[in-house]
Amino acid sequence: MTFNGQFYGAGPATSFAYLVQDFNVGYSEVAPTISYTVLMIGLGSLIWIPMTNAFGKRIVLIASSLIFLVACIWGMYATSLNSLIGSRVLGGFGVGAVQAIGPAVLGDIFFERDYSKAIAMYSLCLCVGAQLGPLFAGHISLNLGWRWIFKIIAIILGFNVLTTITLLPETTFIQEGSAGETAASLDEQLKGAVSGHSPSMDFVPALRKAISYRKHPHVRDGGVLVWIKTFARHLPFLVDPIVICSAGLWGIVQSWVIVISVTSAQLFAPPPFLFTPAQLGNWTGTSIVGIFLAFPIAGPLVDIMSRKLSERKGAHKPEYRLYSMIIPFMICPPGLLLFVYTFIKGSYVGPAIGFAMQAAGLTLVPSATISYVIDSHPFHAPEAVASINLLTHLISFALSKTANDWLSRVGVKQLFRDMAVIQWALFLGLTLPLLFFGPWLRKTFATYHERFGEKINPPATRA
Repeated sequence: MTFNGQFYGAGPATSFAYLVQDFNVGYSEVAPTISYTVLMIGLGSLIWIPMTNAFGKRIVLIASSLIFLVACIWGMYATSLNSLIGSRVLGGFGVGAVQAIGPAVLGDIFFERDYSKAIAMYSLCLCVGAQLGPLFAGHISLNLGWRWIFKIIAIILGFNVLTTITLLPETTFIQEGSAGETAASLDEQLKGAVSGHSPSMDFVPALRKAISYRKHPHVRDGGVLVWIKTFARHLPFLVDPIVICSAGLWGIVQSWVIVISVTSAQLFAPPPFLFTPAQLGNWTGTSIVGIFLAFPIAGPLVDIMSRKLSERKGAHKPEYRLYSMIIPFMICPPGLLLFVYTFIKGSYVGPAIGFAMQAAGLTLVPSATISYVIDSHPFHAPEAVASINLLTHLISFALSKTANDWLSRVGVKQLFRDMAVIQWALFLGLTLPLLFFGPWLRKTFATYHERFGEKINPPATRA
């Protein structure tokens, strides 16, 4: 589901030349087909997360996939640029559910010690869709036309809906605890409860039960009222320092990857490169090398580092996961500088390596930050992760929407140097406060979230 969403979100970037030609517009006018999709993926979190508390994660993921499917069909037959953008807005809203709920589902299923590895796998699917999507879309556009991008995604998505209905259970469960507890301490309690138990059920009865149930026992009653209360409980996380800092760390990596994707046609389609959409897709696809090289170390490194530091200190702290941020600090910004200084010398190989270095951060950074947030707010993981998703995509929307004009205004050399400096500054400026003040922030805001939750009267859950 995550791959499909990112394929849909990023794919058309390499086909801008065909959209410009078909709709007789400029590159800046077709850029919203990407930026508004990114925006809706983030805004959709505000709607979908409260719905999971009212109806359950399984139902929401199926419903959002059907909305996504409708948007793909609309995009196939769009006759104007505004109509195409409208379909992309609807599609982004549907895609937003899996990006908001996915990490929470992993939080339901995996113990704290395995969070980072699970999140790394989730991030890999995000990255493969985002980075290989333009490659696939470029060849599809060249050989079949850009409308076939949406047709092929619709075919994959239709199959995905069937597998979701038959293979995805409801994962929500209730676990009581006190404010300020970490996921590690809760998991110690949970392991005692489940040790020695190995429940199993034959596939057909399990499928029948999953499809036919109307209300899962761990999903709250209340319908619309629960949605309103959960929506209200969601809002304080938008000003939670842990959420804001984590969103900034992930958002700046994602934003620069999107900026490179959005401006790639403007950089490589004109002379001396004269890349076709297919060639541009091939070039963009090379960034996946950085993702695959980073993936084997991203999750395990964070988990091992957290476990070793916990053993050495005699107690677990979620902040131990953030020490791994030193790796993207040393890889991502230098990749931007390598990109620009080899590009101005007429090379496309150097920029491809630099792009791969930046894209490596798409697995390295969320493996640390998302698992850190889930570990810090185990009772409110969906709200916290959805807030990160929203803030991250707002950052990406703002930067990707202005990327082409920014490039035209300052030039490629200044643009990429600014991007590198901004990224270094944010990596330092957002990680260090969490390392020094994270325990105090967690305790303070956990109490605040609990008190706010009591005012609107939803029970505390880990979901």
